[in-house]
Amino acid sequence: MKFPQQALVSLLCYFSISYCAAQTKNLVALTPMAFALEKDENLLQTTANTNDLRTLYTTLEKVNLSSLLEEEGPFTFFTPNNNAFKHLIHIGLEDLLMEENLPKLKAILSHHIIKGQLSAAQMLKQLTNNGGAVTYETLHGTKIYAVFKDGEILIQDGFGNCAKIVKADLNRSNGIIHKVDHLVFPSNF
Repeated sequence: MKFPQQALVSLLCYFSISYCAAQTKNLVALTPMAFALEKDENLLQTTANTNDLRTLYTTLEKVNLSSLLEEEGPFTFFTPNNNAFKHLIHIGLEDLLMEENLPKLKAILSHHIIKGQLSAAQMLKQLTNNGGAVTYETLHGTKIYAVFKDGEILIQDGFGNCAKIVKADLNRSNGIIHKVDHLVFPSNF
């Protein structure tokens, strides 16, 4: 029995669409569960379980900031990724990782955390309402600045160093994470 070519194509399209619909249905069913699992993690667990934040996690443990990130919060954490720490070598600050400089490193890392949960949309709204720049007080007691430049939100220190938010709005049980590509430094550094 010979099928007309148009009927064969129609039959193949029908089965392909049915298969894709079934796959999408399964994917949608899994997505809320995956989100729920991530939301149940706290800020510290996320740094421990995320490959591009492993250097940060190790450093948080070393400077005794890890317990803070398990507290209730909420906190907004601008998490420097692994490349941000590699950048220390390029600017001649690799000795910050040495034992005697851990208090300075702790100050730098606590300069990346602010009280309260602040999404990228909330920052953008604040930036729009305040002429493109907003100041936040960090847990270190120093100021960081959010600026809007070339369509991106940047976190800036008092020296003019900028960290670009490369991934925003990772909601966790005790706050929110925005991954950044550089470290920013407290004004008393």
